[in-house]
Order: sequence, then C-alpha cells, then structure tokens
Amino acid sequence: AAARAAEAPARDAARVQVERLDPPAANDERTPREDADASGSFRSIRAKVPAPARVRLRLGQAKVELRAEHFQKLARLWRSRRRAAGWDSETVDATSDVSVAKKSDDACYGDARFLRAAFACSARVVAAQGGMHRVAGGHHAALHGAVFDVLKYGPLRVEAELFASPLNCRYDVFCSAHADVDAPFGSLGSFFAFEPKDGSFEVNPPFESDVVLAVARRLERLLKDAEARNDALSFTVITPYWPKRAAWEALNKSAFRARAPVVVAARDHFYVDGAQHCKRKTHKPASCDTSVLFLQTSRGREKYVATDETVEALRAAFRPTR
Repeated sequence: AAARAAEAPARDAARVQVERLDPPAANDERTPREDADASGSFRSIRAKVPAPARVRLRLGQAKVELRAEHFQKLARLWRSRRRAAGWDSETVDATSDVSVAKKSDDACYGDARFLRAAFACSARVVAAQGGMHRVAGGHHAALHGAVFDVLKYGPLRVEAELFASPLNCRYDVFCSAHADVDAPFGSLGSFFAFEPKDGSFEVNPPFESDVVLAVARRLERLLKDAEARNDALSFTVITPYWPKRAAWEALNKSAFRARAPVVVAARDHFYVDGAQHCKRKTHKPASCDTSVLFLQTSRGREKYVATDETVEALRAAFRPTR
C-alpha cells in the first residue's frame, strides 16, 4: 500500500481519504506506568493514560491510524521540506475545495499530495513493524526529547539524527531507512549512504549486533577520512551496553573515542516507544543498560566538547519526569 501511494500519479491522490477521530469518552481503564520510588529506581504503578485524538488515512481497503499530534508533525515536516526546496509558492493540490490557509495544519487535510505522502510514510512503518504495533515497541524506539535537547543545545551541538523516521525524529534533519517514502518529510536517505565531512551527529542504530558492528565500521572510516582532512567531525553513539560483544567493543576500542563510555542502568531510564505514533502509552522501560560513546576527530574534540557537565545532563535527561 505504501508503494502504491508513493508511486500513484497525482490524479489518483484523491483516493487517500482522511478522517479525524475524537478520543473515546474517559473511563476507568488503567494502564501501567513507571514512576521513581524514593530510592530513585523505577517501579510499575497503575495510572490513567488518556486516549489520544487520532487521524485515520485510508487508501482503498488499506488504512492506517496516527495520533493527531504525529499527523500534525508530518504536516510541519512536509511544509518545512517544501520551503527548503523552494516549493512554498505552489498552490495546494486539493481533493476538494478548501478555504483554510495553506500554511495551517487544516490545509494539509485537503492537500492530496500531502495525504498521499503521509499515507505512504505511515503505511511503511506499519509494514516494517509487521502490522503489529502493540508488540513493536522496541522497533524504532527513540530517545526522550530532553536527551535530544542536551545534545543539540549543549556543547556537542548535534545537528542531525542518523537513524530516525519522520514519525519519531526530534530534529528536522535526519537519515532514515525508507528514503523513498520519507524524503518528502526531510529524510537525507540511509545512514549507510550518508557522507558527512564535518559536523556533529546523533547515532542511535537498531539494537542488533550485526547492524551496530556495521555502523561502528562505517563511523571509523568516516572519522579517519575527516581526520586526514583535519575536519571537525563528531558522533554521539547510543547503543546497548554490550561489553565483550564485537559490535560494542568496535566502538569502545576506537582510537577516536573521546572519553570513557557513559553507562545508564536499565532501571534508570526509558525510551519513547517505537509505536509512539499510534499507541496510547508512548514510553517503554529500557530492556538493558544503555551506553553513550563520543567518537570524534582531533578537531571535533576541540569544537564539540563532551564535558563532565554534559554527561551529567545526559544522565538526568534519560530519566523521565512523568
């Protein structure tokens, strides 16, 4: 369905239908949530989690549902990408007459091109998760927004995510696995085809040993090339803490490692659920200890400093406040 939507000619885009779904009435249903006890460790309690407003996109018999906030996020990314490409002056390709301002979120409900792109992007994520979002929480899980803010606004000045998607990215600049359907929302393509010469980047690959090892080898090559050019290049890498595994040790033993790895105990942090765009509960407990490694060229260490204060801020940011 995602491929059909991405490749359909403009005249067929009207087939993508959109519907706003109001959240169901409040009831006494209670779902698990994690809070910190007096010792600082997390424990499960029962707490109400309100059902979110949703948006349903339908193409023929296929349909996907998103939280309304994620649909609006896609609209924002869509507009940002079009402005960056110089397409902002184009008129809305509407499936019906729309009288709302083009730049409002409501305008996207009537823009056939946007709806086609949003359906394709969302359907691809559903397919990649096996169509079972309820058990796909670990697939494409993400960091807390607070962690991203420490990385971006602190001394590391991270400017892009190298493993993300339009639905879970924090920054507008990111790499993703499905560039054919993600590009309209700003994706730079696959990490494995991305060739940064300098800059500071966040790297949070899928927690799978072979993938992490491939990432480690590619980062090493990029850093060696940047070092030879005397460029400032920095990667903040988030992976499970896997001592003695070849994948993790390839990162840990890199000549470009700027300081000792930061290790955050599993009990002390959460991730944002990989199905955050459609689940009621958006956070999930970490299943293992997490490590943060800073790999930098010589000039990168001077320009993007991984200070003790930054490390402590990261530890604090990993802990959810709710």
